Amino acid sequence: MQPPARRAAIAAAAVVALAAPLAALTTASASGAAPTAATSSAASVQAAPRADGPTFSDVGTGDAFYAEIERMAGDGVMTGYADGTFRPQAPVTRDALAAFLYRLVVRASYRPPTTPMFADVPVDHPFYTEISWLAQQGISTGWQLADGRRVYRPGAQVTREALATFLHRLAGTPHATRALEFADVGTGHPFHDAIAWLAGAGISTGWDVGGAVVFRPSLSIERQAMAAFLVRFDDLRLCVGAPVSDAGTGGRAGVQASQPGGPPGQGGQLPPGHGGDSPPGLDDGTPGSGTRTSLSC
Repeated sequence: MQPPARRAAIAAAAVVALAAPLAALTTASASGAAPTAATSSAASVQAAPRADGPTFSDVGTGDAFYAEIERMAGDGVMTGYADGTFRPQAPVTRDALAAFLYRLVVRASYRPPTTPMFADVPVDHPFYTEISWLAQQGISTGWQLADGRRVYRPGAQVTREALATFLHRLAGTPHATRALEFADVGTGHPFHDAIAWLAGAGISTGWDVGGAVVFRPSLSIERQAMAAFLVRFDDLRLCVGAPVSDAGTGGRAGVQASQPGGPPGQGGQLPPGHGGDSPPGLDDGTPGSGTRTSLSC
């Protein structure tokens, strides 16, 4: 496990590598004015104290990812469930991931195609817009079946390796800033480059197990870990001064997605639903992984 100072230096180096790809992702907003990049202080993971207490009944101030969850809730990226819970240990499904990424980076008008891009995501799917956007951006390719149909598998759980690939593509597939140090991800791993970038950017630290740092690529991502990954990725975007994309409705400023609440009673995320695109995606900072360091730029 790297000490906090080294992690901060690694993340800072990644800022330079990420600037151009992220800038290419964005254009002027629909109103004609590009959003203003936040200062480095805005990229802090610290959650502002709430006068009325925590947002969710099952996430307290002493929880490991309280700050990250509060920030994603405040930005409208992760909305929780109708019963007031966040369900931090529930796995993230692929349709929910599409919604999270869409809300994180999208701001202006986006019209999904009238013909579905995936056989298992019809136009009346609650996250049809978000999944279509993900596919059109080239962030998700899905799987092609023997009969030629392409499927997204919206209810499948997201693995850590798949999330690495999604974020890597969203960033414009930048090169890693350092050699990969995870003992369980060799150079022949299908998602090696994405995972190496994720680590080099300081978005993932892995776990120290007996002196060896591991990534655990096939583990499913929990919702609390998803919040941490999204905050770190968003901090990196803010550091390079990249405005949010105008490729669809919603975004961090006044989320207004086409299905803002998701299916009734599900608060914008479907309940726990496995895999990633093409080759077969909990997070760092959970017990045993050491201290998390906010990106500083």
